[in-house]
Amino acid sequence: MEVDLAKELWEIERHKKDLAAQLEEVTNEYKEKAQAMIDLLLEEGKSSTGHIDGVGVFSLKRETYPSVTKDNMPAFITHLKNIGDEAIVKETIEAPTLKAYLTGKILELADSLESNDSQKAEMCFLLGLSEQTSCSEVAAKYYAQYGVSTYQNVKLSHTQKGK
Repeated sequence: MEVDLAKELWEIERHKKDLAAQLEEVTNEYKEKAQAMIDLLLEEGKSSTGHIDGVGVFSLKRETYPSVTKDNMPAFITHLKNIGDEAIVKETIEAPTLKAYLTGKILELADSLESNDSQKAEMCFLLGLSEQTSCSEVAAKYYAQYGVSTYQNVKLSHTQKGK
């Protein structure tokens, strides 16, 4: 059963890889042709192709993404306060910074618990956890009381490729 399932998974992996390569090829071709169409429409001063039988209309769509650099943010916040729009200003931590900080803190606490059985026992008692709970899990539960949520994702890894 295990061998048959492994062979099936291997075949599916190969098929998936082939399809991914095809998709990448088609996607690149599409991007190339789309850019050529954009260039052509801009060159001709048009905003669309007009209706083409059996195809439809290709139109240029302009999107604007305004932003404020980190260096300019204090002046912009002052401006918002001056015009009475300070309500949109929120105190926050950027996601990558928060993730790095919390990962470090959880690992630091887990390492500390690994080397200090009495600290781990006390923390397990305070959190209502079994002393059999892993140090990483105890650390995650400790920070959970402050609103930190964690999740784990288990994936199947295949390193040995077939012949």
